[in-house]
Amino acid sequence: MAQPIGFVFGNDNVAQGNGYGPRHLSWDMSFSKAVLFTERTQLQFQAQFFNIFNRVNCQTPDTGVTDSSFGVISNDFLPRQGQLGRIFSF
Repeated sequence: MAQPIGFVFGNDNVAQGNGYGPRHLSWDMSFSKAVLFTERTQLQFQAQFFNIFNRVNCQTPDTGVTDSSFGVISNDFLPRQGQLGRIFSF
């Protein structure tokens, strides 16, 4: 039985980049309030938040076998973001 080639996971049928990285968990929330002026006009206020609990979500590690940074996580996803808006309907 032959020994496997170094730094190779699985056999040739496995595509590169199919490995798993850290878990991604992000909570998004939205709040809105509508204020009626008349029967046909209203003003709506909105607040939207992405990754509201500001959890660090790391991207997948470097999978380049020949890279010196193999297995290193060097990036993460965006931190908490929020946006406000208003809509006037008539």
